[in-house]
Amino acid sequence: MFVLVRHAHAGNKALWHGPDADRPLSIVGRRQAAARGLTVEDHCLLAPGAPVDRLFAALCAPDIDGTLWCAHGEVLDDLAATAPTHRSARVPPTTKTAKGGAWIIDPAAPPPFTFRYIAPDPTS
Repeated sequence: MFVLVRHAHAGNKALWHGPDADRPLSIVGRRQAAARGLTVEDHCLLAPGAPVDRLFAALCAPDIDGTLWCAHGEVLDDLAATAPTHRSARVPPTTKTAKGGAWIIDPAAPPPFTFRYIAPDPTS
């Protein structure tokens, strides 16, 4: 089982003049990552515009069990929209992945495995 989550606190997109992939975390985002002792590794398949079918295939690899992947909302929305075309996945009807929203996925579950959406906590 693993988690896909939409990032919540990155730097202000309107004020950032470089490539979006280089936009840093906000002060809140850096504080959240440090408080949890997390390291961040970039993966090209999590970038907007990356091939969704390749991301879906990567997510079905057995070695990602127990990981958390963080991506942009449009990447997660594209993945959720594409998943039903794969015979091994069921996705609940969710139109958009909210900031801080997450998808719980267990590809080891009996087919068809399900993407389960968890909405963000509005108080945090």
